Amino acid sequence: MWADIDVFDPAQLRAPATFEHPKQLAQGMAYVLVNGVPVIAEGRMTPALPGKVLRGPGFEKHRR
Repeated sequence: MWADIDVFDPAQLRAPATFEHPKQLAQGMAYVLVNGVPVIAEGRMTPALPGKVLRGPGFEKHRR
């Protein structure tokens, strides 16, 4: 089974992104694991990209 896990402190969770600066990492996320691989570790992004695109049954219908 594929799974994602987030470890965070709800009291510290903040989203500092704005329209002017949209690429801001959320604060308070200690660890995020995607398919068992850390993409955020100790509050910092890692270079890992273990995710994959999930396409539902309607994808081919709306594809051009």
